[in-house]
Amino acid sequence: MGPIEGTDDLLRKIRNFEERSIEAEGLIIYCIEEMNLLLGWPLAHVFACLGEDLFSSGQRSFWRMHSRGGAKRGHIDCLKALWPGTKLYPESGVPWLAYASAKPVWIEDIRQKPEADPTGILEEARLRAAFAIPILGRRKALGVIEWFHTEVREEEPALIETGLLLGKQVGMLLESRKSRSRRAA
Repeated sequence: MGPIEGTDDLLRKIRNFEERSIEAEGLIIYCIEEMNLLLGWPLAHVFACLGEDLFSSGQRSFWRMHSRGGAKRGHIDCLKALWPGTKLYPESGVPWLAYASAKPVWIEDIRQKPEADPTGILEEARLRAAFAIPILGRRKALGVIEWFHTEVREEEPALIETGLLLGKQVGMLLESRKSRSRRAA
């Protein structure tokens, strides 16, 4: 099937960040905003390891949204209010499923998969579908990017392939930034 149209251009843009001295957080925010537009899902969330361990103080979380696909400001506000501390917790929800397996996760209808929303937060925010990919480094997952939709969505193999390519590229850049910081210290 192959990735969706526009993937190569976005991968090239992300690689160009390698030469810039933008902080890792700025890189992640740029990537998920561009990925939201490319993939067409309205709400994205990232858990990323900017330290040595995802479950240490190096964990960062970013929410981004765009209006295509029915997302409204209330969705993100609801999620921020309900999701305590917005951290990736072991064995909890969609992001954990992708992180632990280092494989993509597609949930067509969140209401049909209780393990994807153990706290009921996603249902309370009226989100119906979820799609998550690991941010892959050379040896381990460095985080997770997850997208949410307000409608039930059947699995789209091209979107999964595109997400995996983007997750690997972001992972390579994060590892490169970490090694550059270590050398500078």
